[in-house]
Amino acid sequence: MVKHGELELAYENGLMLMKAEGYSNGMRTTQQFKLPLKIEVRAKTDGEIHVKYENGFISLNSIHFRNALAIQGIAEDEFKLYKKRGEIPMDEFFDIEWILGKNVMAVKANGEVRHVNDNYGYIKTYANNPDFNLSSGVIIAAQCGSTVTVESLRVTEL
Repeated sequence: MVKHGELELAYENGLMLMKAEGYSNGMRTTQQFKLPLKIEVRAKTDGEIHVKYENGFISLNSIHFRNALAIQGIAEDEFKLYKKRGEIPMDEFFDIEWILGKNVMAVKANGEVRHVNDNYGYIKTYANNPDFNLSSGVIIAAQCGSTVTVESLRVTEL
């Protein structure tokens, strides 16, 4: 992984700790991954965490929209906010699963489904063009001064 923005990094007990000094900084995979895919992260934070792919992201425990799940579409300027779906435990490890499928996008936190929807621009593009191809790295980011500790990141092309 490589730095994405100004970021303080520390390693403690084999874990990567990221402290965001700016608005949103994180670590980006050097490998590019093609849609459809599943991103699995095990991490803990004292604030907000972002998982990013292409131009989109999911944000849990948003500092701006407390307890909301914020989603920015990956291939379009589409921002959606889902109140009371983004709360995660503070300073405890939790699991995030973000599925970017051909027919549906889904977000899970600690195994609980937080969002499922088929109304995203990239899904509509797949419906019109089955050969649609998108490839990007994955970024795990800390937000607005929060610290994120990443235990694991797994990206699976589906």
